[in-house]
Amino acid sequence: MECPKCGENFDPKLPLSHRAKMVLPYVLEGLSNAEIAEKMDVETRTVKSYITKAMAWYGVRNRVQLGVLIYKQMCKSSGGKNASVPPEN
Repeated sequence: MECPKCGENFDPKLPLSHRAKMVLPYVLEGLSNAEIAEKMDVETRTVKSYITKAMAWYGVRNRVQLGVLIYKQMCKSSGGKNASVPPEN
């Protein structure tokens, strides 16, 4: 999986399906559940379920915390070369 912001590859070690893992980059982009569902060609409730499972695994309360943790892991796995927040487009 590739981060939409910094382009680094990210392979989350989550007990999630492949499709559920594909939601994570869209969370980092800040897309809504409806926008993610449209891109993935699934129902909005399916996206919500994927995000809820990922949040439970990481032990976070909301999608912002989920995005921060995913981004930090991506930057760690790249050796810290992308440790700062990427510029907004």
